[in-house]
Amino acid sequence: IVYPNPANDKIYINVRHDNVEYSLFNLIGESIQYHKKDNYIDVSDIPEGIYILEIQVGNKSYFSKQIIQH
Repeated sequence: IVYPNPANDKIYINVRHDNVEYSLFNLIGESIQYHKKDNYIDVSDIPEGIYILEIQVGNKSYFSKQIIQH
């Protein structure tokens, strides 16, 4: 579960697994942030826009479109 969307200061990720990594990308594929084992991503310093969140659980990847608004 990923919430809220749109987000203005943090994106929370609710995953029940020990081996989890999160990457946030802009729409041209540049990595904006990378996290490991946190349950949120601080997006307060990221410009407004649409981003792609990749959630890696073990050897599987899941993607979510995230909107950031301040």
